[in-house]
Amino acid sequence: MRPALSALLAVSLAGCVYHLRVESHPSGATMTIEGEDSYILPTDLHIKWRPKPYPVLVESPGYRPLAFRLTRAHIHELDFVSDVLLNPKEAFNDEPRRVLEVRLVPEHGPSGTWTFEDVNP
Repeated sequence: MRPALSALLAVSLAGCVYHLRVESHPSGATMTIEGEDSYILPTDLHIKWRPKPYPVLVESPGYRPLAFRLTRAHIHELDFVSDVLLNPKEAFNDEPRRVLEVRLVPEHGPSGTWTFEDVNP
């Protein structure tokens, strides 16, 4: 492999930052990442890929809190050959590469008392 191509590949993969849109139902929920960074949903995130998942908590008054780990599966992986070399305009625009939808369940009664219609109005 040519040195210039090797350097380009190493630099492009070393600090992969992904543009992810996060939406919630209901809209306006608060999302906290790693107990520190808070966002009001919907929001666009520029998140750096790392092997360790990000702990996430989504909360909204009147709804049960939702805790999950944001992993590589939630974030669209950048395929260097097809996304960068073949479609450079698409790879470097500022549009989200993936939309993550978070649906919260209304707070009422103990677990198992909500119906499908409560979650999917």
